Amino acid sequence: MQKASAPSVGAYLESWGLELAARQNRVRLLIGDAHWLSDGHHKEEILRDFLKRYLPSEVVCSTGFIRSASEDRQCSREVDILVYSGRIHLPYFAEGGISIVDPASVLATLEIKSSYSTDALRDALQNTKESRALAMPEKPAAENLWSGIFFYDLDASRTLESAVATLASTLTEILDPDKERNLYPTCVVLGKNLLAFPTSDGTKVRIRAFERTDWGFACAICDLFSSIISQIDGLKLSGFEEWGASGTFKMHEKTF
Repeated sequence: MQKASAPSVGAYLESWGLELAARQNRVRLLIGDAHWLSDGHHKEEILRDFLKRYLPSEVVCSTGFIRSASEDRQCSREVDILVYSGRIHLPYFAEGGISIVDPASVLATLEIKSSYSTDALRDALQNTKESRALAMPEKPAAENLWSGIFFYDLDASRTLESAVATLASTLTEILDPDKERNLYPTCVVLGKNLLAFPTSDGTKVRIRAFERTDWGFACAICDLFSSIISQIDGLKLSGFEEWGASGTFKMHEKTF
């Protein structure tokens, strides 16, 4: 009789990343390098579908816009994945997978990109900055707002250190480390193996980055779930920082 394998939370989390990678590769296996304008939307839908399976029932995951009821405040650009609570504030509009919501109800924003590049990073940071600037002044627990940027692919020539250096230089270009420190993304996923947490001390950018094969997506999602649960229920769950402290990741920390 074959011996039963021991339970492994780590293997379970790793399977999340492998699932997302496998689903995004299926289309490319069929069409190769053929140009497909909806490739980015396909990747957004993969992650939205994944999140919907695990989020609490009151939490809605869609694409959409953040719109204040105040006439003197602007509407955001389209957010790739908008996570919000209909209990905190009913959406102004919710049809066909598109939502327009009040800033108070926003729990998380995610920008989804296919490949890591300076131009793609610049665009995602700008949208994250604008979304956070609109949401945070009207959100009861603004410090808990989670904002992520997910890059599905990182060029094989890239190291953890080089990817972080690009992130730091682009952050400095887009965001003032003093006046806009609250507008930094919470987490940036750099392909399936890497993720980074940028912050500011008021004058410089500080980035804590982690590397482990096939764990990038899963660990970012763990951190996202931890933030959402704390916002809607006041409960504290283990986020990624506790995983990173376990010593099972290669860590790279630098101030720029």
